[in-house]
Amino acid sequence: MTHIEWHSEFDVFLRRLNSSRKGNIAPEVKDIIINRAILNVIDARLSNNRNPAQEGLKDTEKRLDDLRDFMKPLKLDTYVNADNPLEESFAVLPYDYYHLVRDSSMINYNCNGVDLTNEVHTKSYYGFIPFPDDSSTSPLYVNLTLNINGVIEFQVTDYDVPDRYKKDSKFILINAILATVNRNHPTNDIEIYWENYGDVYQANSFVVIYNNAYAYPLSPRSITYGGNIYLGAAAVSLGYKRYSNVGTLNLRKENRLTSNESLRKVLSHYYSETDHNSPVSSIIGNKLRVYNDATFKVCNIVIEYISYPVFLNTNLNYAPVVTNRGLVNEILERAVNIANADMASPDYQFSVADGKETIK
Repeated sequence: MTHIEWHSEFDVFLRRLNSSRKGNIAPEVKDIIINRAILNVIDARLSNNRNPAQEGLKDTEKRLDDLRDFMKPLKLDTYVNADNPLEESFAVLPYDYYHLVRDSSMINYNCNGVDLTNEVHTKSYYGFIPFPDDSSTSPLYVNLTLNINGVIEFQVTDYDVPDRYKKDSKFILINAILATVNRNHPTNDIEIYWENYGDVYQANSFVVIYNNAYAYPLSPRSITYGGNIYLGAAAVSLGYKRYSNVGTLNLRKENRLTSNESLRKVLSHYYSETDHNSPVSSIIGNKLRVYNDATFKVCNIVIEYISYPVFLNTNLNYAPVVTNRGLVNEILERAVNIANADMASPDYQFSVADGKETIK
């Protein structure tokens, strides 16, 4: 469905609930309402506390099927913990990660012990681009341009919404920038994340990752907005290590995802400690860590995950892909409920003169 089709069906559902309505909600506001509904529906599938059956994502196949449009398989770049390479490998979760469905490891196993050497991965660098936080200005984010290495990667002329939706609009733009830049670089020569990448964190900023020599930042990275240029910081080497010679990856094993609260107990207990048949994994920050012993080393981590949806965005003609008709109907019904709640607020106004409804 295109963004126009999403809007048209939303109007149909809104009038079905109350045939006297002549909804004239701004397109950008429809974007925000439908995006909220999409996240609500996904969260209801993921949590066993937010659905009548009290079922989690993996309790029934139908719950997984409902979210197939948002599920992605991915082999992650995998690194070695430089502080303790004998016990841990890790990968940084993707920029659009929302929820882990399952994870597994490609391992090198030898019952007599595995000897692999490490090398510094010298081709990865990171830099920051601060994002202008101007939620008080109307119109919002006029002529915003993202420049990386002298190339305009993203541009929006005008993205204006009513005052009560300013914060939503900021994160719709962030979502669009992440999707646009990462799709523009399918070989991952450049990746862009929001605020956090592995051990790197910078509040209210994009983290730009450069993964080969030619992409090393010789030119400035910046966002231009409102006549001001917001320059990024100088790039720094990540210094992550990976195995230089992994030998034969002779096994692929499902990982045993463990909560951080239980991790120490699981790793130290004789019957639950990590082994080559069932490696223990955990998520800390936006890192997926897998723990090994002397008999095996984790060389690649493979995941299947629920991705953060590409938000509906009228200005950029973006729309989430949802092929499940039942899920579309559920999203639209949830969106109508959200819209009705907004219309019941003091900020909702009805113009008698032209018979139009607006949300300010």
